[in-house]
Amino acid sequence: MTDTFKDVVSIRSPHGAILVDGQHVADTLQCVHCGAHWIPRKGSGIIRGFCKKCMGPICGPSCSRCVPQEKMLEMMERS
Repeated sequence: MTDTFKDVVSIRSPHGAILVDGQHVADTLQCVHCGAHWIPRKGSGIIRGFCKKCMGPICGPSCSRCVPQEKMLEMMERS
């Protein structure tokens, strides 16, 4: 299990946490557009981003268009 979380990066202001058997093993970030959580991993090569309008992290290129989470949920409820 320790190999799974060996490349996890510490976060100053995490949005969530991963607990295994009651012990904290990793912090998570949350996308300001879709609400997805992920574990930041050092050298993973995954492209993430930051929305300057919402002032928060985004999970990747698919969320690069600024549609805040609340507005996205409202659009989903309408359809």
